[in-house]
Amino acid sequence: MLTVRQCLLACRCGLVALSMASSCTAYPLSVDRLFQEARLRGFTNHGEMFSVDNMAILARELLHPCREVEILRNGLDDKDYVIHRISQGSVLLIPYP
Repeated sequence: MLTVRQCLLACRCGLVALSMASSCTAYPLSVDRLFQEARLRGFTNHGEMFSVDNMAILARELLHPCREVEILRNGLDDKDYVIHRISQGSVLLIPYP
């Protein structure tokens, strides 16, 4: 059985992924830093991120130098486009349903 602390940390999986993506930049961000910013903006209560749009806002504004943040509204349907972006060095975050 998970403790309350483990449950709260598990809720932060989106922020953990964003923190991992930030390690590709010159200024990596901790999960705690991202959590504090997301909470300050009203995007989360306990670290859960239910909105891809809010996640994109955090990425655009906090990941430097993040040149571009793109939301693939059709998911991975356009496989050639996704492969092209990855081959160009893009970082891809994929949410689970």
